[in-house]
Amino acid sequence: METAFSLLFMAKDFPEIYSAARGRRRMPGDRQEIEDFLRLTSDILTLIDRDGDRHTEYDALAAALRSQDVVISLNYDTLLDSALVRRGWDPKQGYGMAGGKDKFKWKPKKVDPNLRGVRLLKLHGSLNWFVRGSFSDLSAVFNKKPTCVEGPRMNDLSGHVRQIIPPIYGKFFDHDHWRNLWVAAHSALREADALVVIGCSLIETDFHLRALVGRVVQWRKKERAPLKRLFLVDRVKVRRRWATALKGAFSHRTNYRTFAQFMREEARR
Repeated sequence: METAFSLLFMAKDFPEIYSAARGRRRMPGDRQEIEDFLRLTSDILTLIDRDGDRHTEYDALAAALRSQDVVISLNYDTLLDSALVRRGWDPKQGYGMAGGKDKFKWKPKKVDPNLRGVRLLKLHGSLNWFVRGSFSDLSAVFNKKPTCVEGPRMNDLSGHVRQIIPPIYGKFFDHDHWRNLWVAAHSALREADALVVIGCSLIETDFHLRALVGRVVQWRKKERAPLKRLFLVDRVKVRRRWATALKGAFSHRTNYRTFAQFMREEARR
């Protein structure tokens, strides 16, 4: 996904290189393929979350969370968000956003006090966050804060685009909205007693994430404050990648192949 989008993003700057040998000559600028890619991604991920009443493994995770737990997500989808809202989590506090609270159109039927302090920090944005702008000016995604937070919805919001950071190699977070989320994630990783990494590939080209992890490891080594527990949930290759990145910053490691296996084993404890 990241490779495909990055090629589209570069192609808009160099049409002479990336355009087909025949056909209409393209001009530099935003391409229809970029809009198509983002719309298709939004439709697919929103469709997955269309049945708001079905039970998923995310519901089991939401049930296990307690006040002061922090979830850091790089996903755009709202599967975990919906599971949390079903249990009584309020996005108005939980997303960790600055600004007025009138922007939040999504709220639980009843707030669960056990989830009041749970934060869900979505460092690459979310399909249900909307900023004023259009696909002809995707810079709005980077340099604005959300003006509206909705529940999962298939149709777009007039005059707005969904605030998701496209999977490009060079990301520029121009607004304090983004910096606040990343700083909060950094603080949470430094203060945590335990860390669970589920389904995150830690790819070489996600420079922001790698820098974040590197700074946390550096701080924990300096302060001699390793994580008490580290849970790595993924295939072997990815687990090894994380173990290498976090080397010297954890005391005990537990490995699981799948999310379901992790929830089944750890929910008993």
